[in-house]
Amino acid sequence: MEVFLRGVPATLAEQNLKDALAPYLNILGIADWIVDKPKRKPMAWVTFLHATDGTEFLERHGQQRAPPDQNQLSSTTPRFPGVGGRYIPRLRLLSTPIYAEKSRREVNALAINHLSHERDERQKKPDRGQRAPDISCDIFQISCGKIVFGQSRELRYIQQTQSHTGGGYAKFGPQSVTVRQDGIARMDIPIHTIQELVFDHKSQSIMFILEDPPKFFAQQTNHDGDGGKWERQTSFPLWTDHAKYVAHCLVYQLTLAGDYFSITRAVRRQDILTISHHSIPSTSSPTPTVEDYSTGMSVLEGKMQSVGDMRHGFLPFPILFQVQTLVWNNYLHPYGGLCVLESIERTAKDPAWKSTTPPFTADAMKRVLQKIPYPIPGTDPSEVDPKVFIDNVMKTEADLRSQNLARSGVYGPSLPVHQTWVFKAMVTPTRIFLQGPDAEARNRVLRMFPHHGDHFLRVSFCDEDGQGLLFNPKVSNDPVFERFRDVLLKGIRIAGRQFSFLGFSHSSLRSHSTWFLAPFLALDGQRQSRDTILAALGDFRDIRVPAKCAARIGQAFSETPFAVDLFKTGISVRYIPDVKSADGKRVFSDGVGTISWNAVEEFWKVLPKKAFGSTCFQIRWAGAKGLLVLDSRLRGKVICVRKESMMKFPSQDLQELGICDVGSRPFRLVLNRQVIKILEDRGTSEKWFMGLQNKALDLLRAVTATALNTSTFLQYQDVGGAIGLTSFIKQLDKLKIDYRRDAFLKSVVEHVVLRELRLLKYRARIPVPMGVTLFGVMDETGFLDKDEVYITFDETRGKSGERLDATLADGPVIVTRSPALHPGDIQVPRMVTPPASHPLRELRNCIAFSQKGSRDLPSQLSGGDLDGDLYNVIWDPQGRPPTTFEPADYTRVVPPSLDRPVTRRDIANFFIDFMKSDILGLIAIRHQILADVLLEGTNDDDCIKLAEMHSTAVDYSKTGIAVDWRDMPRAPRSRPDFLAPAPPVHVYDLGQISHIMDDDNEDDKDDMGSSKPRYHRSEKILGRLYRGIDEKKIWSEDIHRTIPTDGPSVWEQLMGLIQAEFNARRIITHYDLYHEQARKIRTLYEDSISDSMWHFSENPRKSISEAEVFCGSILNRQGIQSRQQREASIRLKEETDRVMTWIVKLIHEGIKKKDEAVMYRDYESNGESNDESDESDESDESSRAEYDALQLAWACLVVNKSVLVVVAVRHSGYTLRFQSWSDHPPIVNGACPDHGSALLQIVLCMLLSDGTVFLQRQ
Repeated sequence: MEVFLRGVPATLAEQNLKDALAPYLNILGIADWIVDKPKRKPMAWVTFLHATDGTEFLERHGQQRAPPDQNQLSSTTPRFPGVGGRYIPRLRLLSTPIYAEKSRREVNALAINHLSHERDERQKKPDRGQRAPDISCDIFQISCGKIVFGQSRELRYIQQTQSHTGGGYAKFGPQSVTVRQDGIARMDIPIHTIQELVFDHKSQSIMFILEDPPKFFAQQTNHDGDGGKWERQTSFPLWTDHAKYVAHCLVYQLTLAGDYFSITRAVRRQDILTISHHSIPSTSSPTPTVEDYSTGMSVLEGKMQSVGDMRHGFLPFPILFQVQTLVWNNYLHPYGGLCVLESIERTAKDPAWKSTTPPFTADAMKRVLQKIPYPIPGTDPSEVDPKVFIDNVMKTEADLRSQNLARSGVYGPSLPVHQTWVFKAMVTPTRIFLQGPDAEARNRVLRMFPHHGDHFLRVSFCDEDGQGLLFNPKVSNDPVFERFRDVLLKGIRIAGRQFSFLGFSHSSLRSHSTWFLAPFLALDGQRQSRDTILAALGDFRDIRVPAKCAARIGQAFSETPFAVDLFKTGISVRYIPDVKSADGKRVFSDGVGTISWNAVEEFWKVLPKKAFGSTCFQIRWAGAKGLLVLDSRLRGKVICVRKESMMKFPSQDLQELGICDVGSRPFRLVLNRQVIKILEDRGTSEKWFMGLQNKALDLLRAVTATALNTSTFLQYQDVGGAIGLTSFIKQLDKLKIDYRRDAFLKSVVEHVVLRELRLLKYRARIPVPMGVTLFGVMDETGFLDKDEVYITFDETRGKSGERLDATLADGPVIVTRSPALHPGDIQVPRMVTPPASHPLRELRNCIAFSQKGSRDLPSQLSGGDLDGDLYNVIWDPQGRPPTTFEPADYTRVVPPSLDRPVTRRDIANFFIDFMKSDILGLIAIRHQILADVLLEGTNDDDCIKLAEMHSTAVDYSKTGIAVDWRDMPRAPRSRPDFLAPAPPVHVYDLGQISHIMDDDNEDDKDDMGSSKPRYHRSEKILGRLYRGIDEKKIWSEDIHRTIPTDGPSVWEQLMGLIQAEFNARRIITHYDLYHEQARKIRTLYEDSISDSMWHFSENPRKSISEAEVFCGSILNRQGIQSRQQREASIRLKEETDRVMTWIVKLIHEGIKKKDEAVMYRDYESNGESNDESDESDESDESSRAEYDALQLAWACLVVNKSVLVVVAVRHSGYTLRFQSWSDHPPIVNGACPDHGSALLQIVLCMLLSDGTVFLQRQ
């Protein structure tokens, strides 16, 4: 039922109206109702789930007809225009009479659906009582500063600036603490950023010690009925000198004006924050340099300039970068940084060190500074003492060098040729964070100057938490974007070097990051700047569109880890024409060239072993970009480039060809919401979707039930493949040892299962066994006819050994490409297999499209091309839609050109404009909402329009033509339930997942005109799939199983069995001979994992967990992985596999060479030996190697007192079998008489870190 309200104040916001109505409905016991109030209108509607509730409300508060004989009312009788004296109001809100009556309009079905959905969700949750109200208190002063230790080693608060906040107040909510002043200035402090809350009874103040700066807002003066629009600020409005200190002074003190003790008691009862009671001495007149922040920073920067000067300086930039990191990242006060710098300077000048490398490296400094805590009450002063810091750096470096004599230079570790050290900066609304140097893949520009990598800086622009700025139509981010623009145009000064904007790749533009450059003198004596570097790359003068010019320059910044020297290898280049339609309007060969067999073999030589056999290579060369695909008909060493579609700008940089990616394996295909919705609208049966999801759910439910299920799942997910984790779990099971009794092993498995469960429920990422994702190429031979494709892929996927479905046969197949929003983005061509001797049969892991017809098929699939795009192929006949839909054919819009060459300022402005106008996600969400509620779904005109807008937004990065969010079709007030966010998870420090937390259903009233979205129950397939997964039930009943852990641990049991094996085989261990190597290996592992824990963290002050590194997947504790986290997880997985493979080799072969320990990045992440022995099993050398490996493995296990980690490593051809040795004679000289070729099997056990790692050598 719906009630209509007249006389509502036009300027009253909907949320405020809801708050005003709540007491009247609460007293009636009515819980299920919502309000709909148009902006700037004196009316509103209240919708009730139950008609009886609406009737009861009207009986109590509905308008009444005036008595018939009352023709004239007194002047005090409330009236409403149009109502006259006919009715008397019985409801007053905010001193205003409100006329309530039954609405004459039809009740909104989505509103009723929403109320029903909210009721059902509320009933599912346990009743925890009513949430305590937010706590508000008046304040009359706010200050900010830093906490430091004085000369007496006493904790002191150095107040840098203060503001008297007459009429100000603070509000303590469940998510944040909000400080308001004069109704227009606002500061939000997220709860999770508060390190500690300090109550000071003496000064009657509350001190906030923060990890990150707060968020600041100013309210604009307009009054449009929605509470006014807010504007994000870079410092606290009305606080004149706050901008000088906001970046680095993260201690805020609020002096209360009200009842101090009642407020502090109420805050403590909330039980949300870490609270302590201390009276910290403070000073409001800091001593210059020593205490005062601004003067200390000035002195530090001047010192940096002098010791880092290119002509007269003597301290290398990587060291100075770490010193600046100490200060900018708030590890130390500027004076502390100055003390560190002076100490390093004295050490570097010491004659004793002139003949050797100084006793500190960037690597050692990174390791030590990551351990510096925030100063809070109880902190040991030595933990933030500059002298102790230097001592720890020198000790750390000495320890690292004792384990690895090859460490040298200012960085410490060595790097393989395809990697370089990358320095990074994060620019947020208030500050600049520094990170690195980190080892990352090279690009063309970095490869040009291998000895000057420290003159390049990768700069990302983000919010304080490392995520992108959120779009909110109620909040303007213009001041923040202007700050970003200022940084782009003026540059960043770090350690005496001025870094200026250089350029960005297409992918980095999407992630809002770019490259900066500090000019330098190259080895040939030439001064290198932005202009000289761009001139060496190519000629961009004729490109007059800033977006397009930026995209062309960005080709040189695409990651190309591997490169081929065309001159040295003798590979020649030919230019060939594009293949077009008869009318010349369509290009079938858009972005794809060819390569001969002999040239392919040269490519294989520079690529990792796992890429051997690849026939598709995504490349960057000179001004060309695209895909090179094998054409076995070519002779000699040759590549063929198509000038029109592959050459983007003229260039003389012809020698080196960079390789971005290769088609080395097929990718697993998973559905997504867009594809599912299009297929549903085109007639695919919902039984197919439900069947696929149920199969995936059954697998996840059963993962932790048995060891076989666990090992199969981990193999499928490729977790621990480089170290034989799956085999180890199965071996434990044969020994009647339950791996789940170990907390780390259990958490690793649960981490991966939860990730997949959440992708399934909240992203509809449903695996399709009869499907695969591949590079798209063109049939160069002309064999395929119109609407025909040829699909080829390896039936075993990569190192995981997963067997793919091999039922693909000639006939109709579904082909699509992500993102797919238009119903015509899914097409059904026909698969055709060429004869056995045909050149197409030489290809691997790709889908070949025909070059015949009036239009190429890739362009029909979301506007795809062949320069490296991936295409999804499904051959399951049950998923095939019975209807067809014409593909989209959008008119190409010609972007406006400048009448002059594009400048750096033009490109910088485009970068900012892109950040402001990047609304791809907003369009996609609006499309999903409308597709769910509209009768025609994705076929509706509104969805078709959104698909076109999405296509325009995708091309924005190349055309500069933005999409205005105001042009999008309007969406209903509620969203389908499948768009609800995932609830957060509670995680222990070591990465163990405790439980899935309840989502807070309370309205998040932030006083900025926004509230939590409404959700309705979707009756379409996506809603059914979403509700078909009870995440909490599956987690608690099927995954997070309670396992008794009494008695001996997993490792104690296994050690006992290993020791029994040694005794049975009469093997005597010699720990004393191997313990030093074992200690070094353990330290190398710890260092490598720790480096990844920090490298892949979004917050430079917080690391990810070891479990996340081990699994190669970053866990988003607040919900589903973000795009940045997904991309980082891919790189993390590759790095983890490399580290594990390297550790396997070290244990198996020992640390033989002085440089072996540092070059782990050179090892393949495929779990295979790089130098397998061909000697016979009976060889003395092989037996000795096996014996040494066994001894070293045992030493690795006992090198620490606690037994936490077991590493199972199989030597070539050796397999462990724990059997009843009373039935089998002991091994003599490495051979077992009863088993012939069956040789001694080993288990290598070692303690590596606080978690469990298994290494297996195949």
